[in-house]
Amino acid sequence: MKVQGTSSTENLLVLEKIAANDITSRANYCYALFWSLGTATGLFLYYSFMKRCRQTKGNWTWRDTVLCNYCISEFYILLFSMSSLVHRPDYMHVTNINCAVLSFVFNLACICGEFLQVLMALIFACHKDHFPLQRFTRVQDRPIAAVGVTSLLSLLLCVVLAVLREQQPLHDYTDCQLDPFDAPYTYDVVKMTIGFIFPIFLKLVLLVVWILNDPSFLSSLKDNPVYPAVTTVTFACRLFYNIVLMDRAAMKPGKPSLWKEALMTVAEFVLFSGSSICLVLVLCLHGPCRATLKETAGHLQKCCSGIGGRDANRRVMATHIEFQQTAVTDN
Repeated sequence: MKVQGTSSTENLLVLEKIAANDITSRANYCYALFWSLGTATGLFLYYSFMKRCRQTKGNWTWRDTVLCNYCISEFYILLFSMSSLVHRPDYMHVTNINCAVLSFVFNLACICGEFLQVLMALIFACHKDHFPLQRFTRVQDRPIAAVGVTSLLSLLLCVVLAVLREQQPLHDYTDCQLDPFDAPYTYDVVKMTIGFIFPIFLKLVLLVVWILNDPSFLSSLKDNPVYPAVTTVTFACRLFYNIVLMDRAAMKPGKPSLWKEALMTVAEFVLFSGSSICLVLVLCLHGPCRATLKETAGHLQKCCSGIGGRDANRRVMATHIEFQQTAVTDN
C-alpha cells in the first residue's frame, strides 16, 4: 500500500510539472510574438532618432532626448528577456556572478525606465508657461543633464538592490532568475518600493501639480499622448508582476510550488511585453517617429510599385515581340 501511495504521489507530481510547463511554454510562445514586434520597433526607433538628430544637427527637443533614452531602456529589457525566452520552461544555468550581473543590468533598465517617466511628468508639471518656480522650469532647458541625473539615481538604487541580494560563491553554477527566489525577503520588498511604489507616488504628485498649475490640462495631455499611454501600460504590467513577486516572496524560506513558478514566469513575460507595447506606442504617438514611419512606408510602396510596373512592361514587350514573330512567320 505504501508503495502504491508513493507511486501515485509521484505520478501526480509528474502531471503537475507537465501542466505547469505547458502554461510556461504557451506564455513563451505568446511572448515571442511581442518580442519580435518590440525588437523590430526598437531598431526602427533607433533609425528614426538618428535621422532626427542629423536633420536637426543635434538640436533635439527635450521630448526627443527623454524619449530616446526611454526607448533605450525598454529595448534593453527586451534584450535581457532573451535569457527567459530561450530557456523556458527551464532556467539559464550560469555562474552566480554572471547571474548577478544580468540581474543588476535588468534592474537598472527597469528602474531607469520608471524614473524617465517621472522626469517626463516633472517637465510637464513644471513647464515654464504655467509654473512659477524658475528653478524647476530649467529642467526642460537641460534635458541631457536631467537624463544623466536620472540614470545616476537609478544606478545608485540598483547598487542597493545588488547589496541586498544574497551573496553566494561567485563561481558556483546556479539556475539564474532575474529576481531569484533565494534572495532575502528584504530584497523583494525594497525592489517593489523603489522600482514601483516610489515612482508611482512621484508621478501622482506631479500629476496633481500639473492639474493645479495648468488651466488647459486636458489639451496639454492630448498634445502629449505618449506619456499617458506608456505610463498606463507600464503601471498595469508592473502591478501584476509585483503582486506575483510579493506573493512568491511570502512563501520564503520555503520552496515555491510548480504553479507559483509558472505564474512567476507568466508575470515576467507580461513585464517584458509591456516594454514591447511601450516601444510601439512611442513609434505611433511621437510625431517625428510617426513621420519617419510614414515616409519609410511611402518609399517602400514606391519601390514595390516600380518593381511591379517594370514587370508589367516586360510582359507587354514580350507579348508584342511574340506577336511580331508570329506575323512574320505567316507571311
